[in-house]
Amino acid sequence: GHTDWVVPIVYSPSGDKVASGGKDSTVRIWDVETGACLQAMVGHSKEMDSLVYSPQGDVVVSASDDRTVRLWDVATGQCRAVIQDFSDCVKDTVWIETGDAPCIVTGCQDGSVWMWELMDDGDLYNVRLRWSSMNNGLAVTDADIQDVQGLSQLNKQLLKQRGAIGEPAHRFRDASKRLTSMASMVSKLKLPPQNKVEVVVSPTDSQPEQPVKQDADA
Repeated sequence: GHTDWVVPIVYSPSGDKVASGGKDSTVRIWDVETGACLQAMVGHSKEMDSLVYSPQGDVVVSASDDRTVRLWDVATGQCRAVIQDFSDCVKDTVWIETGDAPCIVTGCQDGSVWMWELMDDGDLYNVRLRWSSMNNGLAVTDADIQDVQGLSQLNKQLLKQRGAIGEPAHRFRDASKRLTSMASMVSKLKLPPQNKVEVVVSPTDSQPEQPVKQDADA
């Protein structure tokens, strides 16, 4: 079994397996009936912070203090993908089923939130960033954006994604945008007609809010 303390532990959707992560940097799959260790997955270099099963129970996602997220095949123990673009420990992760492709959302110790799209490519997953919150900037890739109410609230609700709250007001296709204000805080992002993106910023000198417009197709 594990050689150090164990956190976290999660049941599989079918209830016949348990996944555990430990300070020994391993992820283990256990048979609920017999207690047998079915898989021991090695790859992380530091302790585990979060585990989550896919809804089908065939994949376990692990988040670690080594600043990586790994996707494991439950049946074989093979690592199907490694996400390592983080600048701090990854403390939590959730699996989301969307209309287009399954996604995982990760939360880091530095306060950033990331959403990743998973594309099954046989033995491996191709992973694509949908959006991330980084300081006072918002990076968006192929996302359904409806509303943003203050970047300081991104850990609670950054974007209204398809399958989340409400319906998307616009769809960015094959686009990657970065909206940032170096001396201001983005307080509102609107999507008015005529394919315009309107960002309302609050200047630091308390001047009236001024909209900054940008073509969505630019």
